[in-house]
Amino acid sequence: MQKKFWIYDGPPQYADLKLPAISSTLSIGHILFFFLHDGSVWLFASRNPGKCVSSWSNTARRYDLHEINHIMVSQPFLFYTSVKKNIEKNIEGYRMKKSGGYIIDRETLTAEAENVFAMAKPMPDSDD
Repeated sequence: MQKKFWIYDGPPQYADLKLPAISSTLSIGHILFFFLHDGSVWLFASRNPGKCVSSWSNTARRYDLHEINHIMVSQPFLFYTSVKKNIEKNIEGYRMKKSGGYIIDRETLTAEAENVFAMAKPMPDSDD
């Protein structure tokens, strides 16, 4: 049985409605992929997906950067920053020069992320 790794896959404007911030003393957070209008993908790790989306949107408006077209948010993971670092290692060959973004197709990206997710520890009590 395939585990459900993604809890949100949709437009950015609903992230704060669908995904409340995590308030825990444990190192628990989400992995987020922002698919921008220019075709690039940006990777984030956050305890508060709505705030992360809002922060990018504000920065994009201020500095005339590309807006978010679509987002994917993972289930919460323990040691989420380590999960992000492992995904970054797996997709390093797709990194844009002089930028923090990646040029990678969605299928390859999700496969690489899900390989890491399969080895990571999900948040306690999220085994549905």
